[in-house]
Amino acid sequence: MKRHLSAIAITLVLGAWSQFSQAAVINFEDIATSAGNTVFDTSPDASGGFLFTSPSNHIHRVNQSGSFGDSGSTNLMIHDNGGANAGNGLTMTKIGGGTFGMSSAWLSEGFSNFGAKQVHIVGSLFGGGSVVLDFTLDGIFDGAGGLNDFQTVNFDGSWNNLTSVAFNGIGGTANEHAWSIDNINVGEAATTVPEPSTLALMALAMAGLGFMRRRKQA
Repeated sequence: MKRHLSAIAITLVLGAWSQFSQAAVINFEDIATSAGNTVFDTSPDASGGFLFTSPSNHIHRVNQSGSFGDSGSTNLMIHDNGGANAGNGLTMTKIGGGTFGMSSAWLSEGFSNFGAKQVHIVGSLFGGGSVVLDFTLDGIFDGAGGLNDFQTVNFDGSWNNLTSVAFNGIGGTANEHAWSIDNINVGEAATTVPEPSTLALMALAMAGLGFMRRRKQA
């Protein structure tokens, strides 16, 4: 009986804590296109619990196409023809609202003849303010097979408690700044505070463990 109660208490504690440490990778395989194909979307894409929107509605779902960067599976290519201040890039938000954290993503040039040189990334923070990162692409772009087209961009701990993240290609030619994205690592915001009911549950479980330990020692 004591072992049973102890197991329940530990499960309650771990269960209450785990909901604040979930992580996931958005790899767009839930909206995948077949290998060698490109699909042009004129409306937002929903993937991995997030909504991806572009004001110009110019998003390509790409899978190992010779015309675009290759990640080995489905990725999003943004035909960003406005630069950092024109708002024709890509914005990700959590479906249904809420905050999230972001730790890394894969980025690549888009079209080889007018790909972006950098991706300007702005995270909007809950309560106001923002975090900014300009990521320089390496210029390696040869499509399916060959060299690795994508690079990993890592985000530090300040990229938490986000309400949205906006990506814009910059530095291309003729006002064209195409770029691609895949494998976005996201998770629950680290600043999330457990609800009162969850805190009470955790306290009850810990108290139960302490009571059983004292009885055993007595």
